[in-house]
Amino acid sequence: MTTSRQSEIKVFLEKEIGKKFTQSRVLSENILVLDNEYFIKSFKDSSHKEAEIQGIKLINEYLVDLDNNLKTPYVFYNKKDSIIYGYISTSRNTSSEKKFADQLYDLHECTGRKFGFPNDNFIGLGRQTNSLSDDWGDFFFNHRLCKMAETSKNIRWLESLNDNQKKIINLLNDHNPSPSPLHGDLWSGNVIFNGDDNFLIDPAVYYGDREVDLAMTELFGGFNKSFYDNYFSKYKRDQKYEIRKIIYNLYHLINHYNIFGESYFGSVERSLKTINHY
Repeated sequence: MTTSRQSEIKVFLEKEIGKKFTQSRVLSENILVLDNEYFIKSFKDSSHKEAEIQGIKLINEYLVDLDNNLKTPYVFYNKKDSIIYGYISTSRNTSSEKKFADQLYDLHECTGRKFGFPNDNFIGLGRQTNSLSDDWGDFFFNHRLCKMAETSKNIRWLESLNDNQKKIINLLNDHNPSPSPLHGDLWSGNVIFNGDDNFLIDPAVYYGDREVDLAMTELFGGFNKSFYDNYFSKYKRDQKYEIRKIIYNLYHLINHYNIFGESYFGSVERSLKTINHY
């Protein structure tokens, strides 16, 4: 976020709320905090911003009905290239993650009519292509794994996936998942613990197998033992969860390879090898 853009947003907010801000903090190139009251996130293109707004709204529609202290940040303004959120401080207690397991379970117990999503959105910086489908395995194989592998331009990865197409689709369908509303990018950095309230941020929403969210929590910056013990006391995994977890997380590994480069190459290769030999 440029200095001029920071000043513009600051002046806009001061005029809107009738208050002068005394402190501003730049958390990253696209995030500005004013007086620990407002969290301003800027975007390079409007499609990325609108996808985030849509994701926040969709999740919030379910959370309002659940009324279980899981929340999304309050959107004060949706500007042309920025979203102005209410600032959320971090305050984790000993039961925060156990409680989050209950909250996430409640969200996952909701269901949509079909798998997927009506329009494309983003997974981090990567584009996430969508459609609506009655077949979960087919949706994830084609619109997640193959689309991401095509973006990587690694033909061998796409060939490996195609060689295992029937196996992958059957593995993803054989436990008969429901189309749960998914956060889609659920690692610990996208959950803010705030006392008795927990907040979901930066969603990449669509409808799918709840194990997509659970698998990703184990890939990057997971939660503590109480979270998993509590969630899996209510949701019973079968023996094939471990291989499905590898399939689901392969999508994120290829996405990270596309964004961050060769450091993720070996992880993708190992996952494909495990799937091939399963």
